[in-house]
Order: sequence, then structure tokens, then C-alpha cells
Amino acid sequence: MLRSPANNRAPFGAFIVWVCVCFLVHLVLFFVRFGFCNNISLIERIVVYISQNYSQPLNVSEIGKAVGLHPDYANSIFKKVFGCTLYEYVIQERIAHAQRKLVLSDLSITEIAFDCGFNSISRFNAAFLKLTAYRPVEYRKRYSKLNI
Repeated sequence: MLRSPANNRAPFGAFIVWVCVCFLVHLVLFFVRFGFCNNISLIERIVVYISQNYSQPLNVSEIGKAVGLHPDYANSIFKKVFGCTLYEYVIQERIAHAQRKLVLSDLSITEIAFDCGFNSISRFNAAFLKLTAYRPVEYRKRYSKLNI
């Protein structure tokens, strides 16, 4: 995740994370248009499936099946384009939505965790801390005052 160069701890916020995800999708389209990747329709289908189902329990097998690919092949072509595994991308997608909800809603952290597809608060807290360098409560306190 993005971190501030000043202290290498503070993320730039939920809006920037969302912009980065959108940028990555457009980057994929760029690579396809110029012949760097022949699997755009597959990659697009994977990204769309994840963005539509991030709040549900997801695993690589389900994602592969949903787009008509063997899970290992789906993971392989996805990693070539995005530089991360499908599982890592699902977690990033979930955390990006959680960041937005923490800043823009009054939902409890537990509600946000479950709404974003995590099946335990401890996994949510660990993933959130790993990607943002903040615990969810700290992130909300720091960024909920900003007008994003």
C-alpha cells in the first residue's frame, strides 16, 4: 500500500487506494491494447468478478471456476499482470472498501469487517494493519476528520 515518504507510516487514505485500484485496471487495458497481454478478457472477467463478490467468501478455485479457468492458470496470468496473487488482490480489494467505509460511515469496525468479506475480526485487523500500517480504529480516528 502507499505510504507517506515523510514518515513511511501514514497511508494516503481510502480515496487514493481506490484511485490506485482503478489505475491498475486501466494499466491492464493499456498493456492489452499494445499487445503486451493476450488475456485481457480473462483478466477483466477476473477483476470484475472480484469487485462484484469481494464481500462474499472467495478463494482461487471459485474465482477460476467463475471465469472458466483452472485456478492455477487464473492465478498465474493474474500475477503476471498485477504482480500479486488472486488471494492478495482480494484482500487488497476488501481493505480498500473497508478504508472507505471507516472514513465515510458510522458502522462499527466489526460490521465493516464482515461487510467487506472477512470472516473474523482478527484476520481483518491483521490484514488492515499489514496493508495500511494502522489498526482500523487508528485509521478511522486519523482520517474520518478529512473531507474526502
